[in-house]
Amino acid sequence: MFDEPTERASDIVEVRSGRGAAWNGAGDLVYASAAGGLMVRDAGGSIKPLTTLDATHGEQSHTWPAFLPDGRQVAFLVTATQPARSGIWIARLDDPSSRRRVTASDSQAVVVNHTLLFVNDTTLMAQALDPLTAEPLGRAAAIASGAGRGPLAQLLATAANDVLIYGQPPPRLRQLQWVDRNGQQAGPISEPNDAWDLRIAPEGRRFVVTEVDRQLRTLDVFIRTAAQPAPTRLSLSTDGDESGVWSPDGLRVAWAGQRRKVMMRGAGAVLPEQTLATFDTPVQVWDWSRDGQSLLIGRQGADTGEDLWIQPPTEGAAAQPYFVGPFNQSYAALSPDGRLIAYASDESGQFDVYVDTFPKGGNRIRATTAGGTEPRWSATGRELYFRRGSEIHAIVLINSEVRSMTRLFDAGAPIRAYDVSRDGRFLINVPAATPVEEQITMITHWQPRT
Repeated sequence: MFDEPTERASDIVEVRSGRGAAWNGAGDLVYASAAGGLMVRDAGGSIKPLTTLDATHGEQSHTWPAFLPDGRQVAFLVTATQPARSGIWIARLDDPSSRRRVTASDSQAVVVNHTLLFVNDTTLMAQALDPLTAEPLGRAAAIASGAGRGPLAQLLATAANDVLIYGQPPPRLRQLQWVDRNGQQAGPISEPNDAWDLRIAPEGRRFVVTEVDRQLRTLDVFIRTAAQPAPTRLSLSTDGDESGVWSPDGLRVAWAGQRRKVMMRGAGAVLPEQTLATFDTPVQVWDWSRDGQSLLIGRQGADTGEDLWIQPPTEGAAAQPYFVGPFNQSYAALSPDGRLIAYASDESGQFDVYVDTFPKGGNRIRATTAGGTEPRWSATGRELYFRRGSEIHAIVLINSEVRSMTRLFDAGAPIRAYDVSRDGRFLINVPAATPVEEQITMITHWQPRT
C-alpha cells in the first residue's frame, strides 16, 4: 500500500512556463522559466537571480537545473544562437559568474552521483565529473542507443545507482492546424511534415512554409493550400532557404536564400528566382510592407547581434538600417497601416515584444514584461498577438499604448511557428498527432561512473 500524504501541497513560487526545478538538502530551490536565467529561492524564502542571459553571445534561455551531489553546484542547459554557448553548464550558488560549459549537448542533463546523463542525437551519453572540482573526467561515453529528448529539451531518461530507464525519441514530424481564438479546431489539419516557419497569404487560402525536403534533406520554401495536400516548391537552391513572406497582392514571395541572400519569386513558381540582395552575414526575412515598398529583414551584425533593416524589393537596391543595437531584435511585423512595427528584443535579458513607429523609430514602448516573441497584427491593427511558449496572447493597443492583455489559448504543445489570417483564425505549427508505439527500456545493475 502507498502511504497517504501527511500534509497538503502548497505553493512555493510562481513560475510562468516553468522549465525545471531542483532542490538541495539545505532547502535551496533553483528553478527556470521558458525565457530568462535561473532563479534561486534560498532556505529562508528570499528569491534572487542565480544566472542571467548573456545576450551578446546569443543566449536565449537557461533551463532544467539539477544539483550536483555537493548541493552547491548546479548543472543547467543553455540554449543560444551561437553554438559555442549552447550546451550544459555548471554554476556555483556562491559564485554563479564563474559558470562554465562541460558539454555541447542540446538536452537536459540528469545527475547521477558525479555523472551527467544527456543525449547526443539519439545516443544516451554519460560524462563523469571530478568529485571535487566537477571538471569533466575524460570523454563522454555512450551507454545506450535509441534514447530521446522531449520537445522542450527534456531528457527522456532517469537513473539511480543501479537502474537506468529511458524512452525512445518522440516523432519529429509536425502538423499545421487551423484554430480559432479559443484554440479550437477551425479548419483542416495538414499531413505530418517537418515544417518550420510559415506565413498566410493575404487572401487566406494559401500559406508559405519552410519544410525539410524529404529527398534532399534541406530546408526549402513551399506553398501549400488547405485543399491541396501536395505543396508547390518555390525555392530552387539545394542550400538552406527559409522565412518566406508574401507581397501585399499575394503575387510574389520573398525569402532568405542560402542564409545570406534575399530572394524573390512569383507565387506561381513559373518565373525564375530573383536575387534582391546578398550579404556577408546571415539574414532573415520578416515581413513585407502593405504598400509593397519595403521588406523587413534581419541581419546578423559582427558586434551587435541581430539587427533590423529595410530592404527594397528591387534587384540591386541597398538596404537601410532601421534598428542596429547591441542586442538581438527579431520577428519584426508591420501594422496594416504601415505606421507601427512590432518586434522581439532580448535587451532585458529575455525576449519581449516592443512596438515603435515606422519607418523612423523613436517612440518605442515595451509591450510585454514576462516574455514574448513572434508578434503578429490583427487585420484591423487594433490587436497585437504574440507567442509565449505554447500560448498565444493578444494585446489591445490604443494610440500605441497597451490597454489590455489576454491569453487566448494554450496549444498544449510547443508552437514552432504561427500566423493569423485576416478572418482572425490562427495557423499553428505543432507536433503531429501520429500514433506511435511507445517503448521504455530499463537496464538493471547499471552503475554510473564515479
